[in-house]
Amino acid sequence: MSALSLVFGLFFIVLPTLAIIGLYIFARLDQKRLIRQAPGPGNDWRAVTARITAASVEEAVSSRAGRDAFYYPSIQFEYTDGGRVYKGTQAVGRPYNAISKAWETLSRYHVGKEITVYYNPERPGEARLWIK
Repeated sequence: MSALSLVFGLFFIVLPTLAIIGLYIFARLDQKRLIRQAPGPGNDWRAVTARITAASVEEAVSSRAGRDAFYYPSIQFEYTDGGRVYKGTQAVGRPYNAISKAWETLSRYHVGKEITVYYNPERPGEARLWIK
């Protein structure tokens, strides 16, 4: 084995492999950090009853030519903390490539329905549904 082939193997095979492994480990650690910060029971966020005030489907068009649009079911809600009314908006479910699927998801979130949301006591205007 010549020195040139050894350098070639080290530079073009081993280093990229190590970089990929490092990126994977970094992504997993970052994912765990985000899960720990997510709102929900078990964190410092507080549960409160909210009322759905609107439901809609938002369209997101891909910036790449030839790509289909995706549809995001979204709800608006309001809740009270300390006598003050707060409003929030959150996508529910996942994005769909068929608008009918997005509306089907929203059928579980009709206007006027009471839901539980979790808000950040340090910033009461910041609230999210807790969806597994």
